[in-house]
Amino acid sequence: MKKNTMLTLAVLALLIAIIPSLYKNYSSKSSYKVIEVVPHIYLSVDSFSDGLATVELYPDQFGLIDRDGHYVVAPKYSSIEPFYDDIALVSINNEVDIDGEILSSKYGFINKSGYEIAPPKYDYAWGFSEDLAIVRIGDWETGKWGFIDKTGLEIVPLIYDDAFSFSEDLALVKHSGNQTSKYGFIDKAGKEVVLFKYDSAFPFSEGLAAVNIGGDLDEWGDVISGKWGFIDKTGFEVVPPKYDSVWSFYDDVTVVELNGKWGFIDKTGVEVIPPKYDSVWSFYDDLAEVELDGKWGFINKTGDEVVPIRYDSVWAFSEGLAAVNIGGDLDEWGGVTGGKWGFIDKTGVEIVPPQYDFVYGFFEGFAKVELNGKQGFIDKDGVEVVPIKYDYVWDFYDDLASVNIGGNADENGLISGGKWGFVDKEGTEVIRLIYQWAWDYSESLVAVQSVNSTIGFINKTGQVVVPLIYSGARNFSEGFAWVNRGGTMSEDGSGYILGGKFGFVDSAGIEAVRPKYEEALDFSEGLAAVKLNGKWGFIKLEAPIK
Repeated sequence: MKKNTMLTLAVLALLIAIIPSLYKNYSSKSSYKVIEVVPHIYLSVDSFSDGLATVELYPDQFGLIDRDGHYVVAPKYSSIEPFYDDIALVSINNEVDIDGEILSSKYGFINKSGYEIAPPKYDYAWGFSEDLAIVRIGDWETGKWGFIDKTGLEIVPLIYDDAFSFSEDLALVKHSGNQTSKYGFIDKAGKEVVLFKYDSAFPFSEGLAAVNIGGDLDEWGDVISGKWGFIDKTGFEVVPPKYDSVWSFYDDVTVVELNGKWGFIDKTGVEVIPPKYDSVWSFYDDLAEVELDGKWGFINKTGDEVVPIRYDSVWAFSEGLAAVNIGGDLDEWGGVTGGKWGFIDKTGVEIVPPQYDFVYGFFEGFAKVELNGKQGFIDKDGVEVVPIKYDYVWDFYDDLASVNIGGNADENGLISGGKWGFVDKEGTEVIRLIYQWAWDYSESLVAVQSVNSTIGFINKTGQVVVPLIYSGARNFSEGFAWVNRGGTMSEDGSGYILGGKFGFVDSAGIEAVRPKYEEALDFSEGLAAVKLNGKWGFIKLEAPIK
């Protein structure tokens, strides 16, 4: 008995000696210095971008701060959209009912200095395109549209019934005249360069714009009936309106429909491929998918059927190969069920004969394939580089792909159960399938979840860098990842963590910030947003002294 007691004490002593060394980086005393750059006073915040962050001080009172926490824009707007070309759309709630519901808002624009280039006075506004922005005064039914420049000057008066952003120096607008409302085009000076005589039109693309005569709008706002053609920037009808439907030009050709058949025309209106197909898609990589009598193939721009029209379904080319199906049927959603899938090259040669139950497009030289309920990967020669034995596989990322055996997906595609690991591009299981879940690699580390539901990080060799002791974690950003203790992961697959406390670990496994925050966002531009006592602020970290 005494001998057993002595042995037990010896083992206990050994554990006491070992455990601190295993967790020496996880003491409550971090070697990093945490600096509170922005005090915890905000109801919500966004991460920093281009030196600015949006903050909400009071309900629906948003402003902008710089990286020192100073106000660039005092909290006064109901919303601030992301900056684009150094200008952001802002709004204020103009009218709110007794329950706090927004009845109407006013819109304007600010620059990165916080200057209101256009005060919030418009009932609607859209972002700048070609240095001009659409604005409206009035409601959707009776309001009038115009354009302002980046100084806020109303370059085009607000007199139009509808307007679209400028494209190729011209804007599509709708104007009432003689009790009818028609579409035409104006230039950036507001000059009407195309007469208002069309019932519908598309913005200019590659020098031409589609126009419609005689069409009506359906309940969804789409144009039905009428005839379509194309005009140039002088208003000349290069293609007189005669087609039932058209698409915008792309790569010098466009799709047209006539009497239920589809083809292609060039910019002179010549039918380079007469309307004879039951369905077509735009050219991509000089080839277009076409359907005839329920079968699909590919044509080139001269109309040659480079891939015979004999497949039950085809996908667009990806990395030089296209997926094709033989024997499949369309389901109620337009997807293909049944049959077998393979891959062809641009000459129509079946590089991978149709033999798989399902395939995915090529990515980084590999395609995921499925056979008899199992998944794996093939290369561009059709070689099965990763055996088709896994229940689920994800695409390669940073030269590794996560794989699962034993898992099941619910109706929303959320996978649960089984074990996850990683394979390399030669099919070797470089990280054994021992984890309950695995995320994607970020900055050479990946978060994994143990069978006990604890989370940590491993490197590409499978070595544990951050011990699996956390309730939640996020991918690394700027050398740090937030981690959570005591929380529970939501069951909707979003990865959102409920409750617990948040902190940060670095890529060496050091717990840089002990978990004490209620929420946290990724580091961005050297700062991380954290929530404490119900309010948000920002912190930065000073590296440990070596």
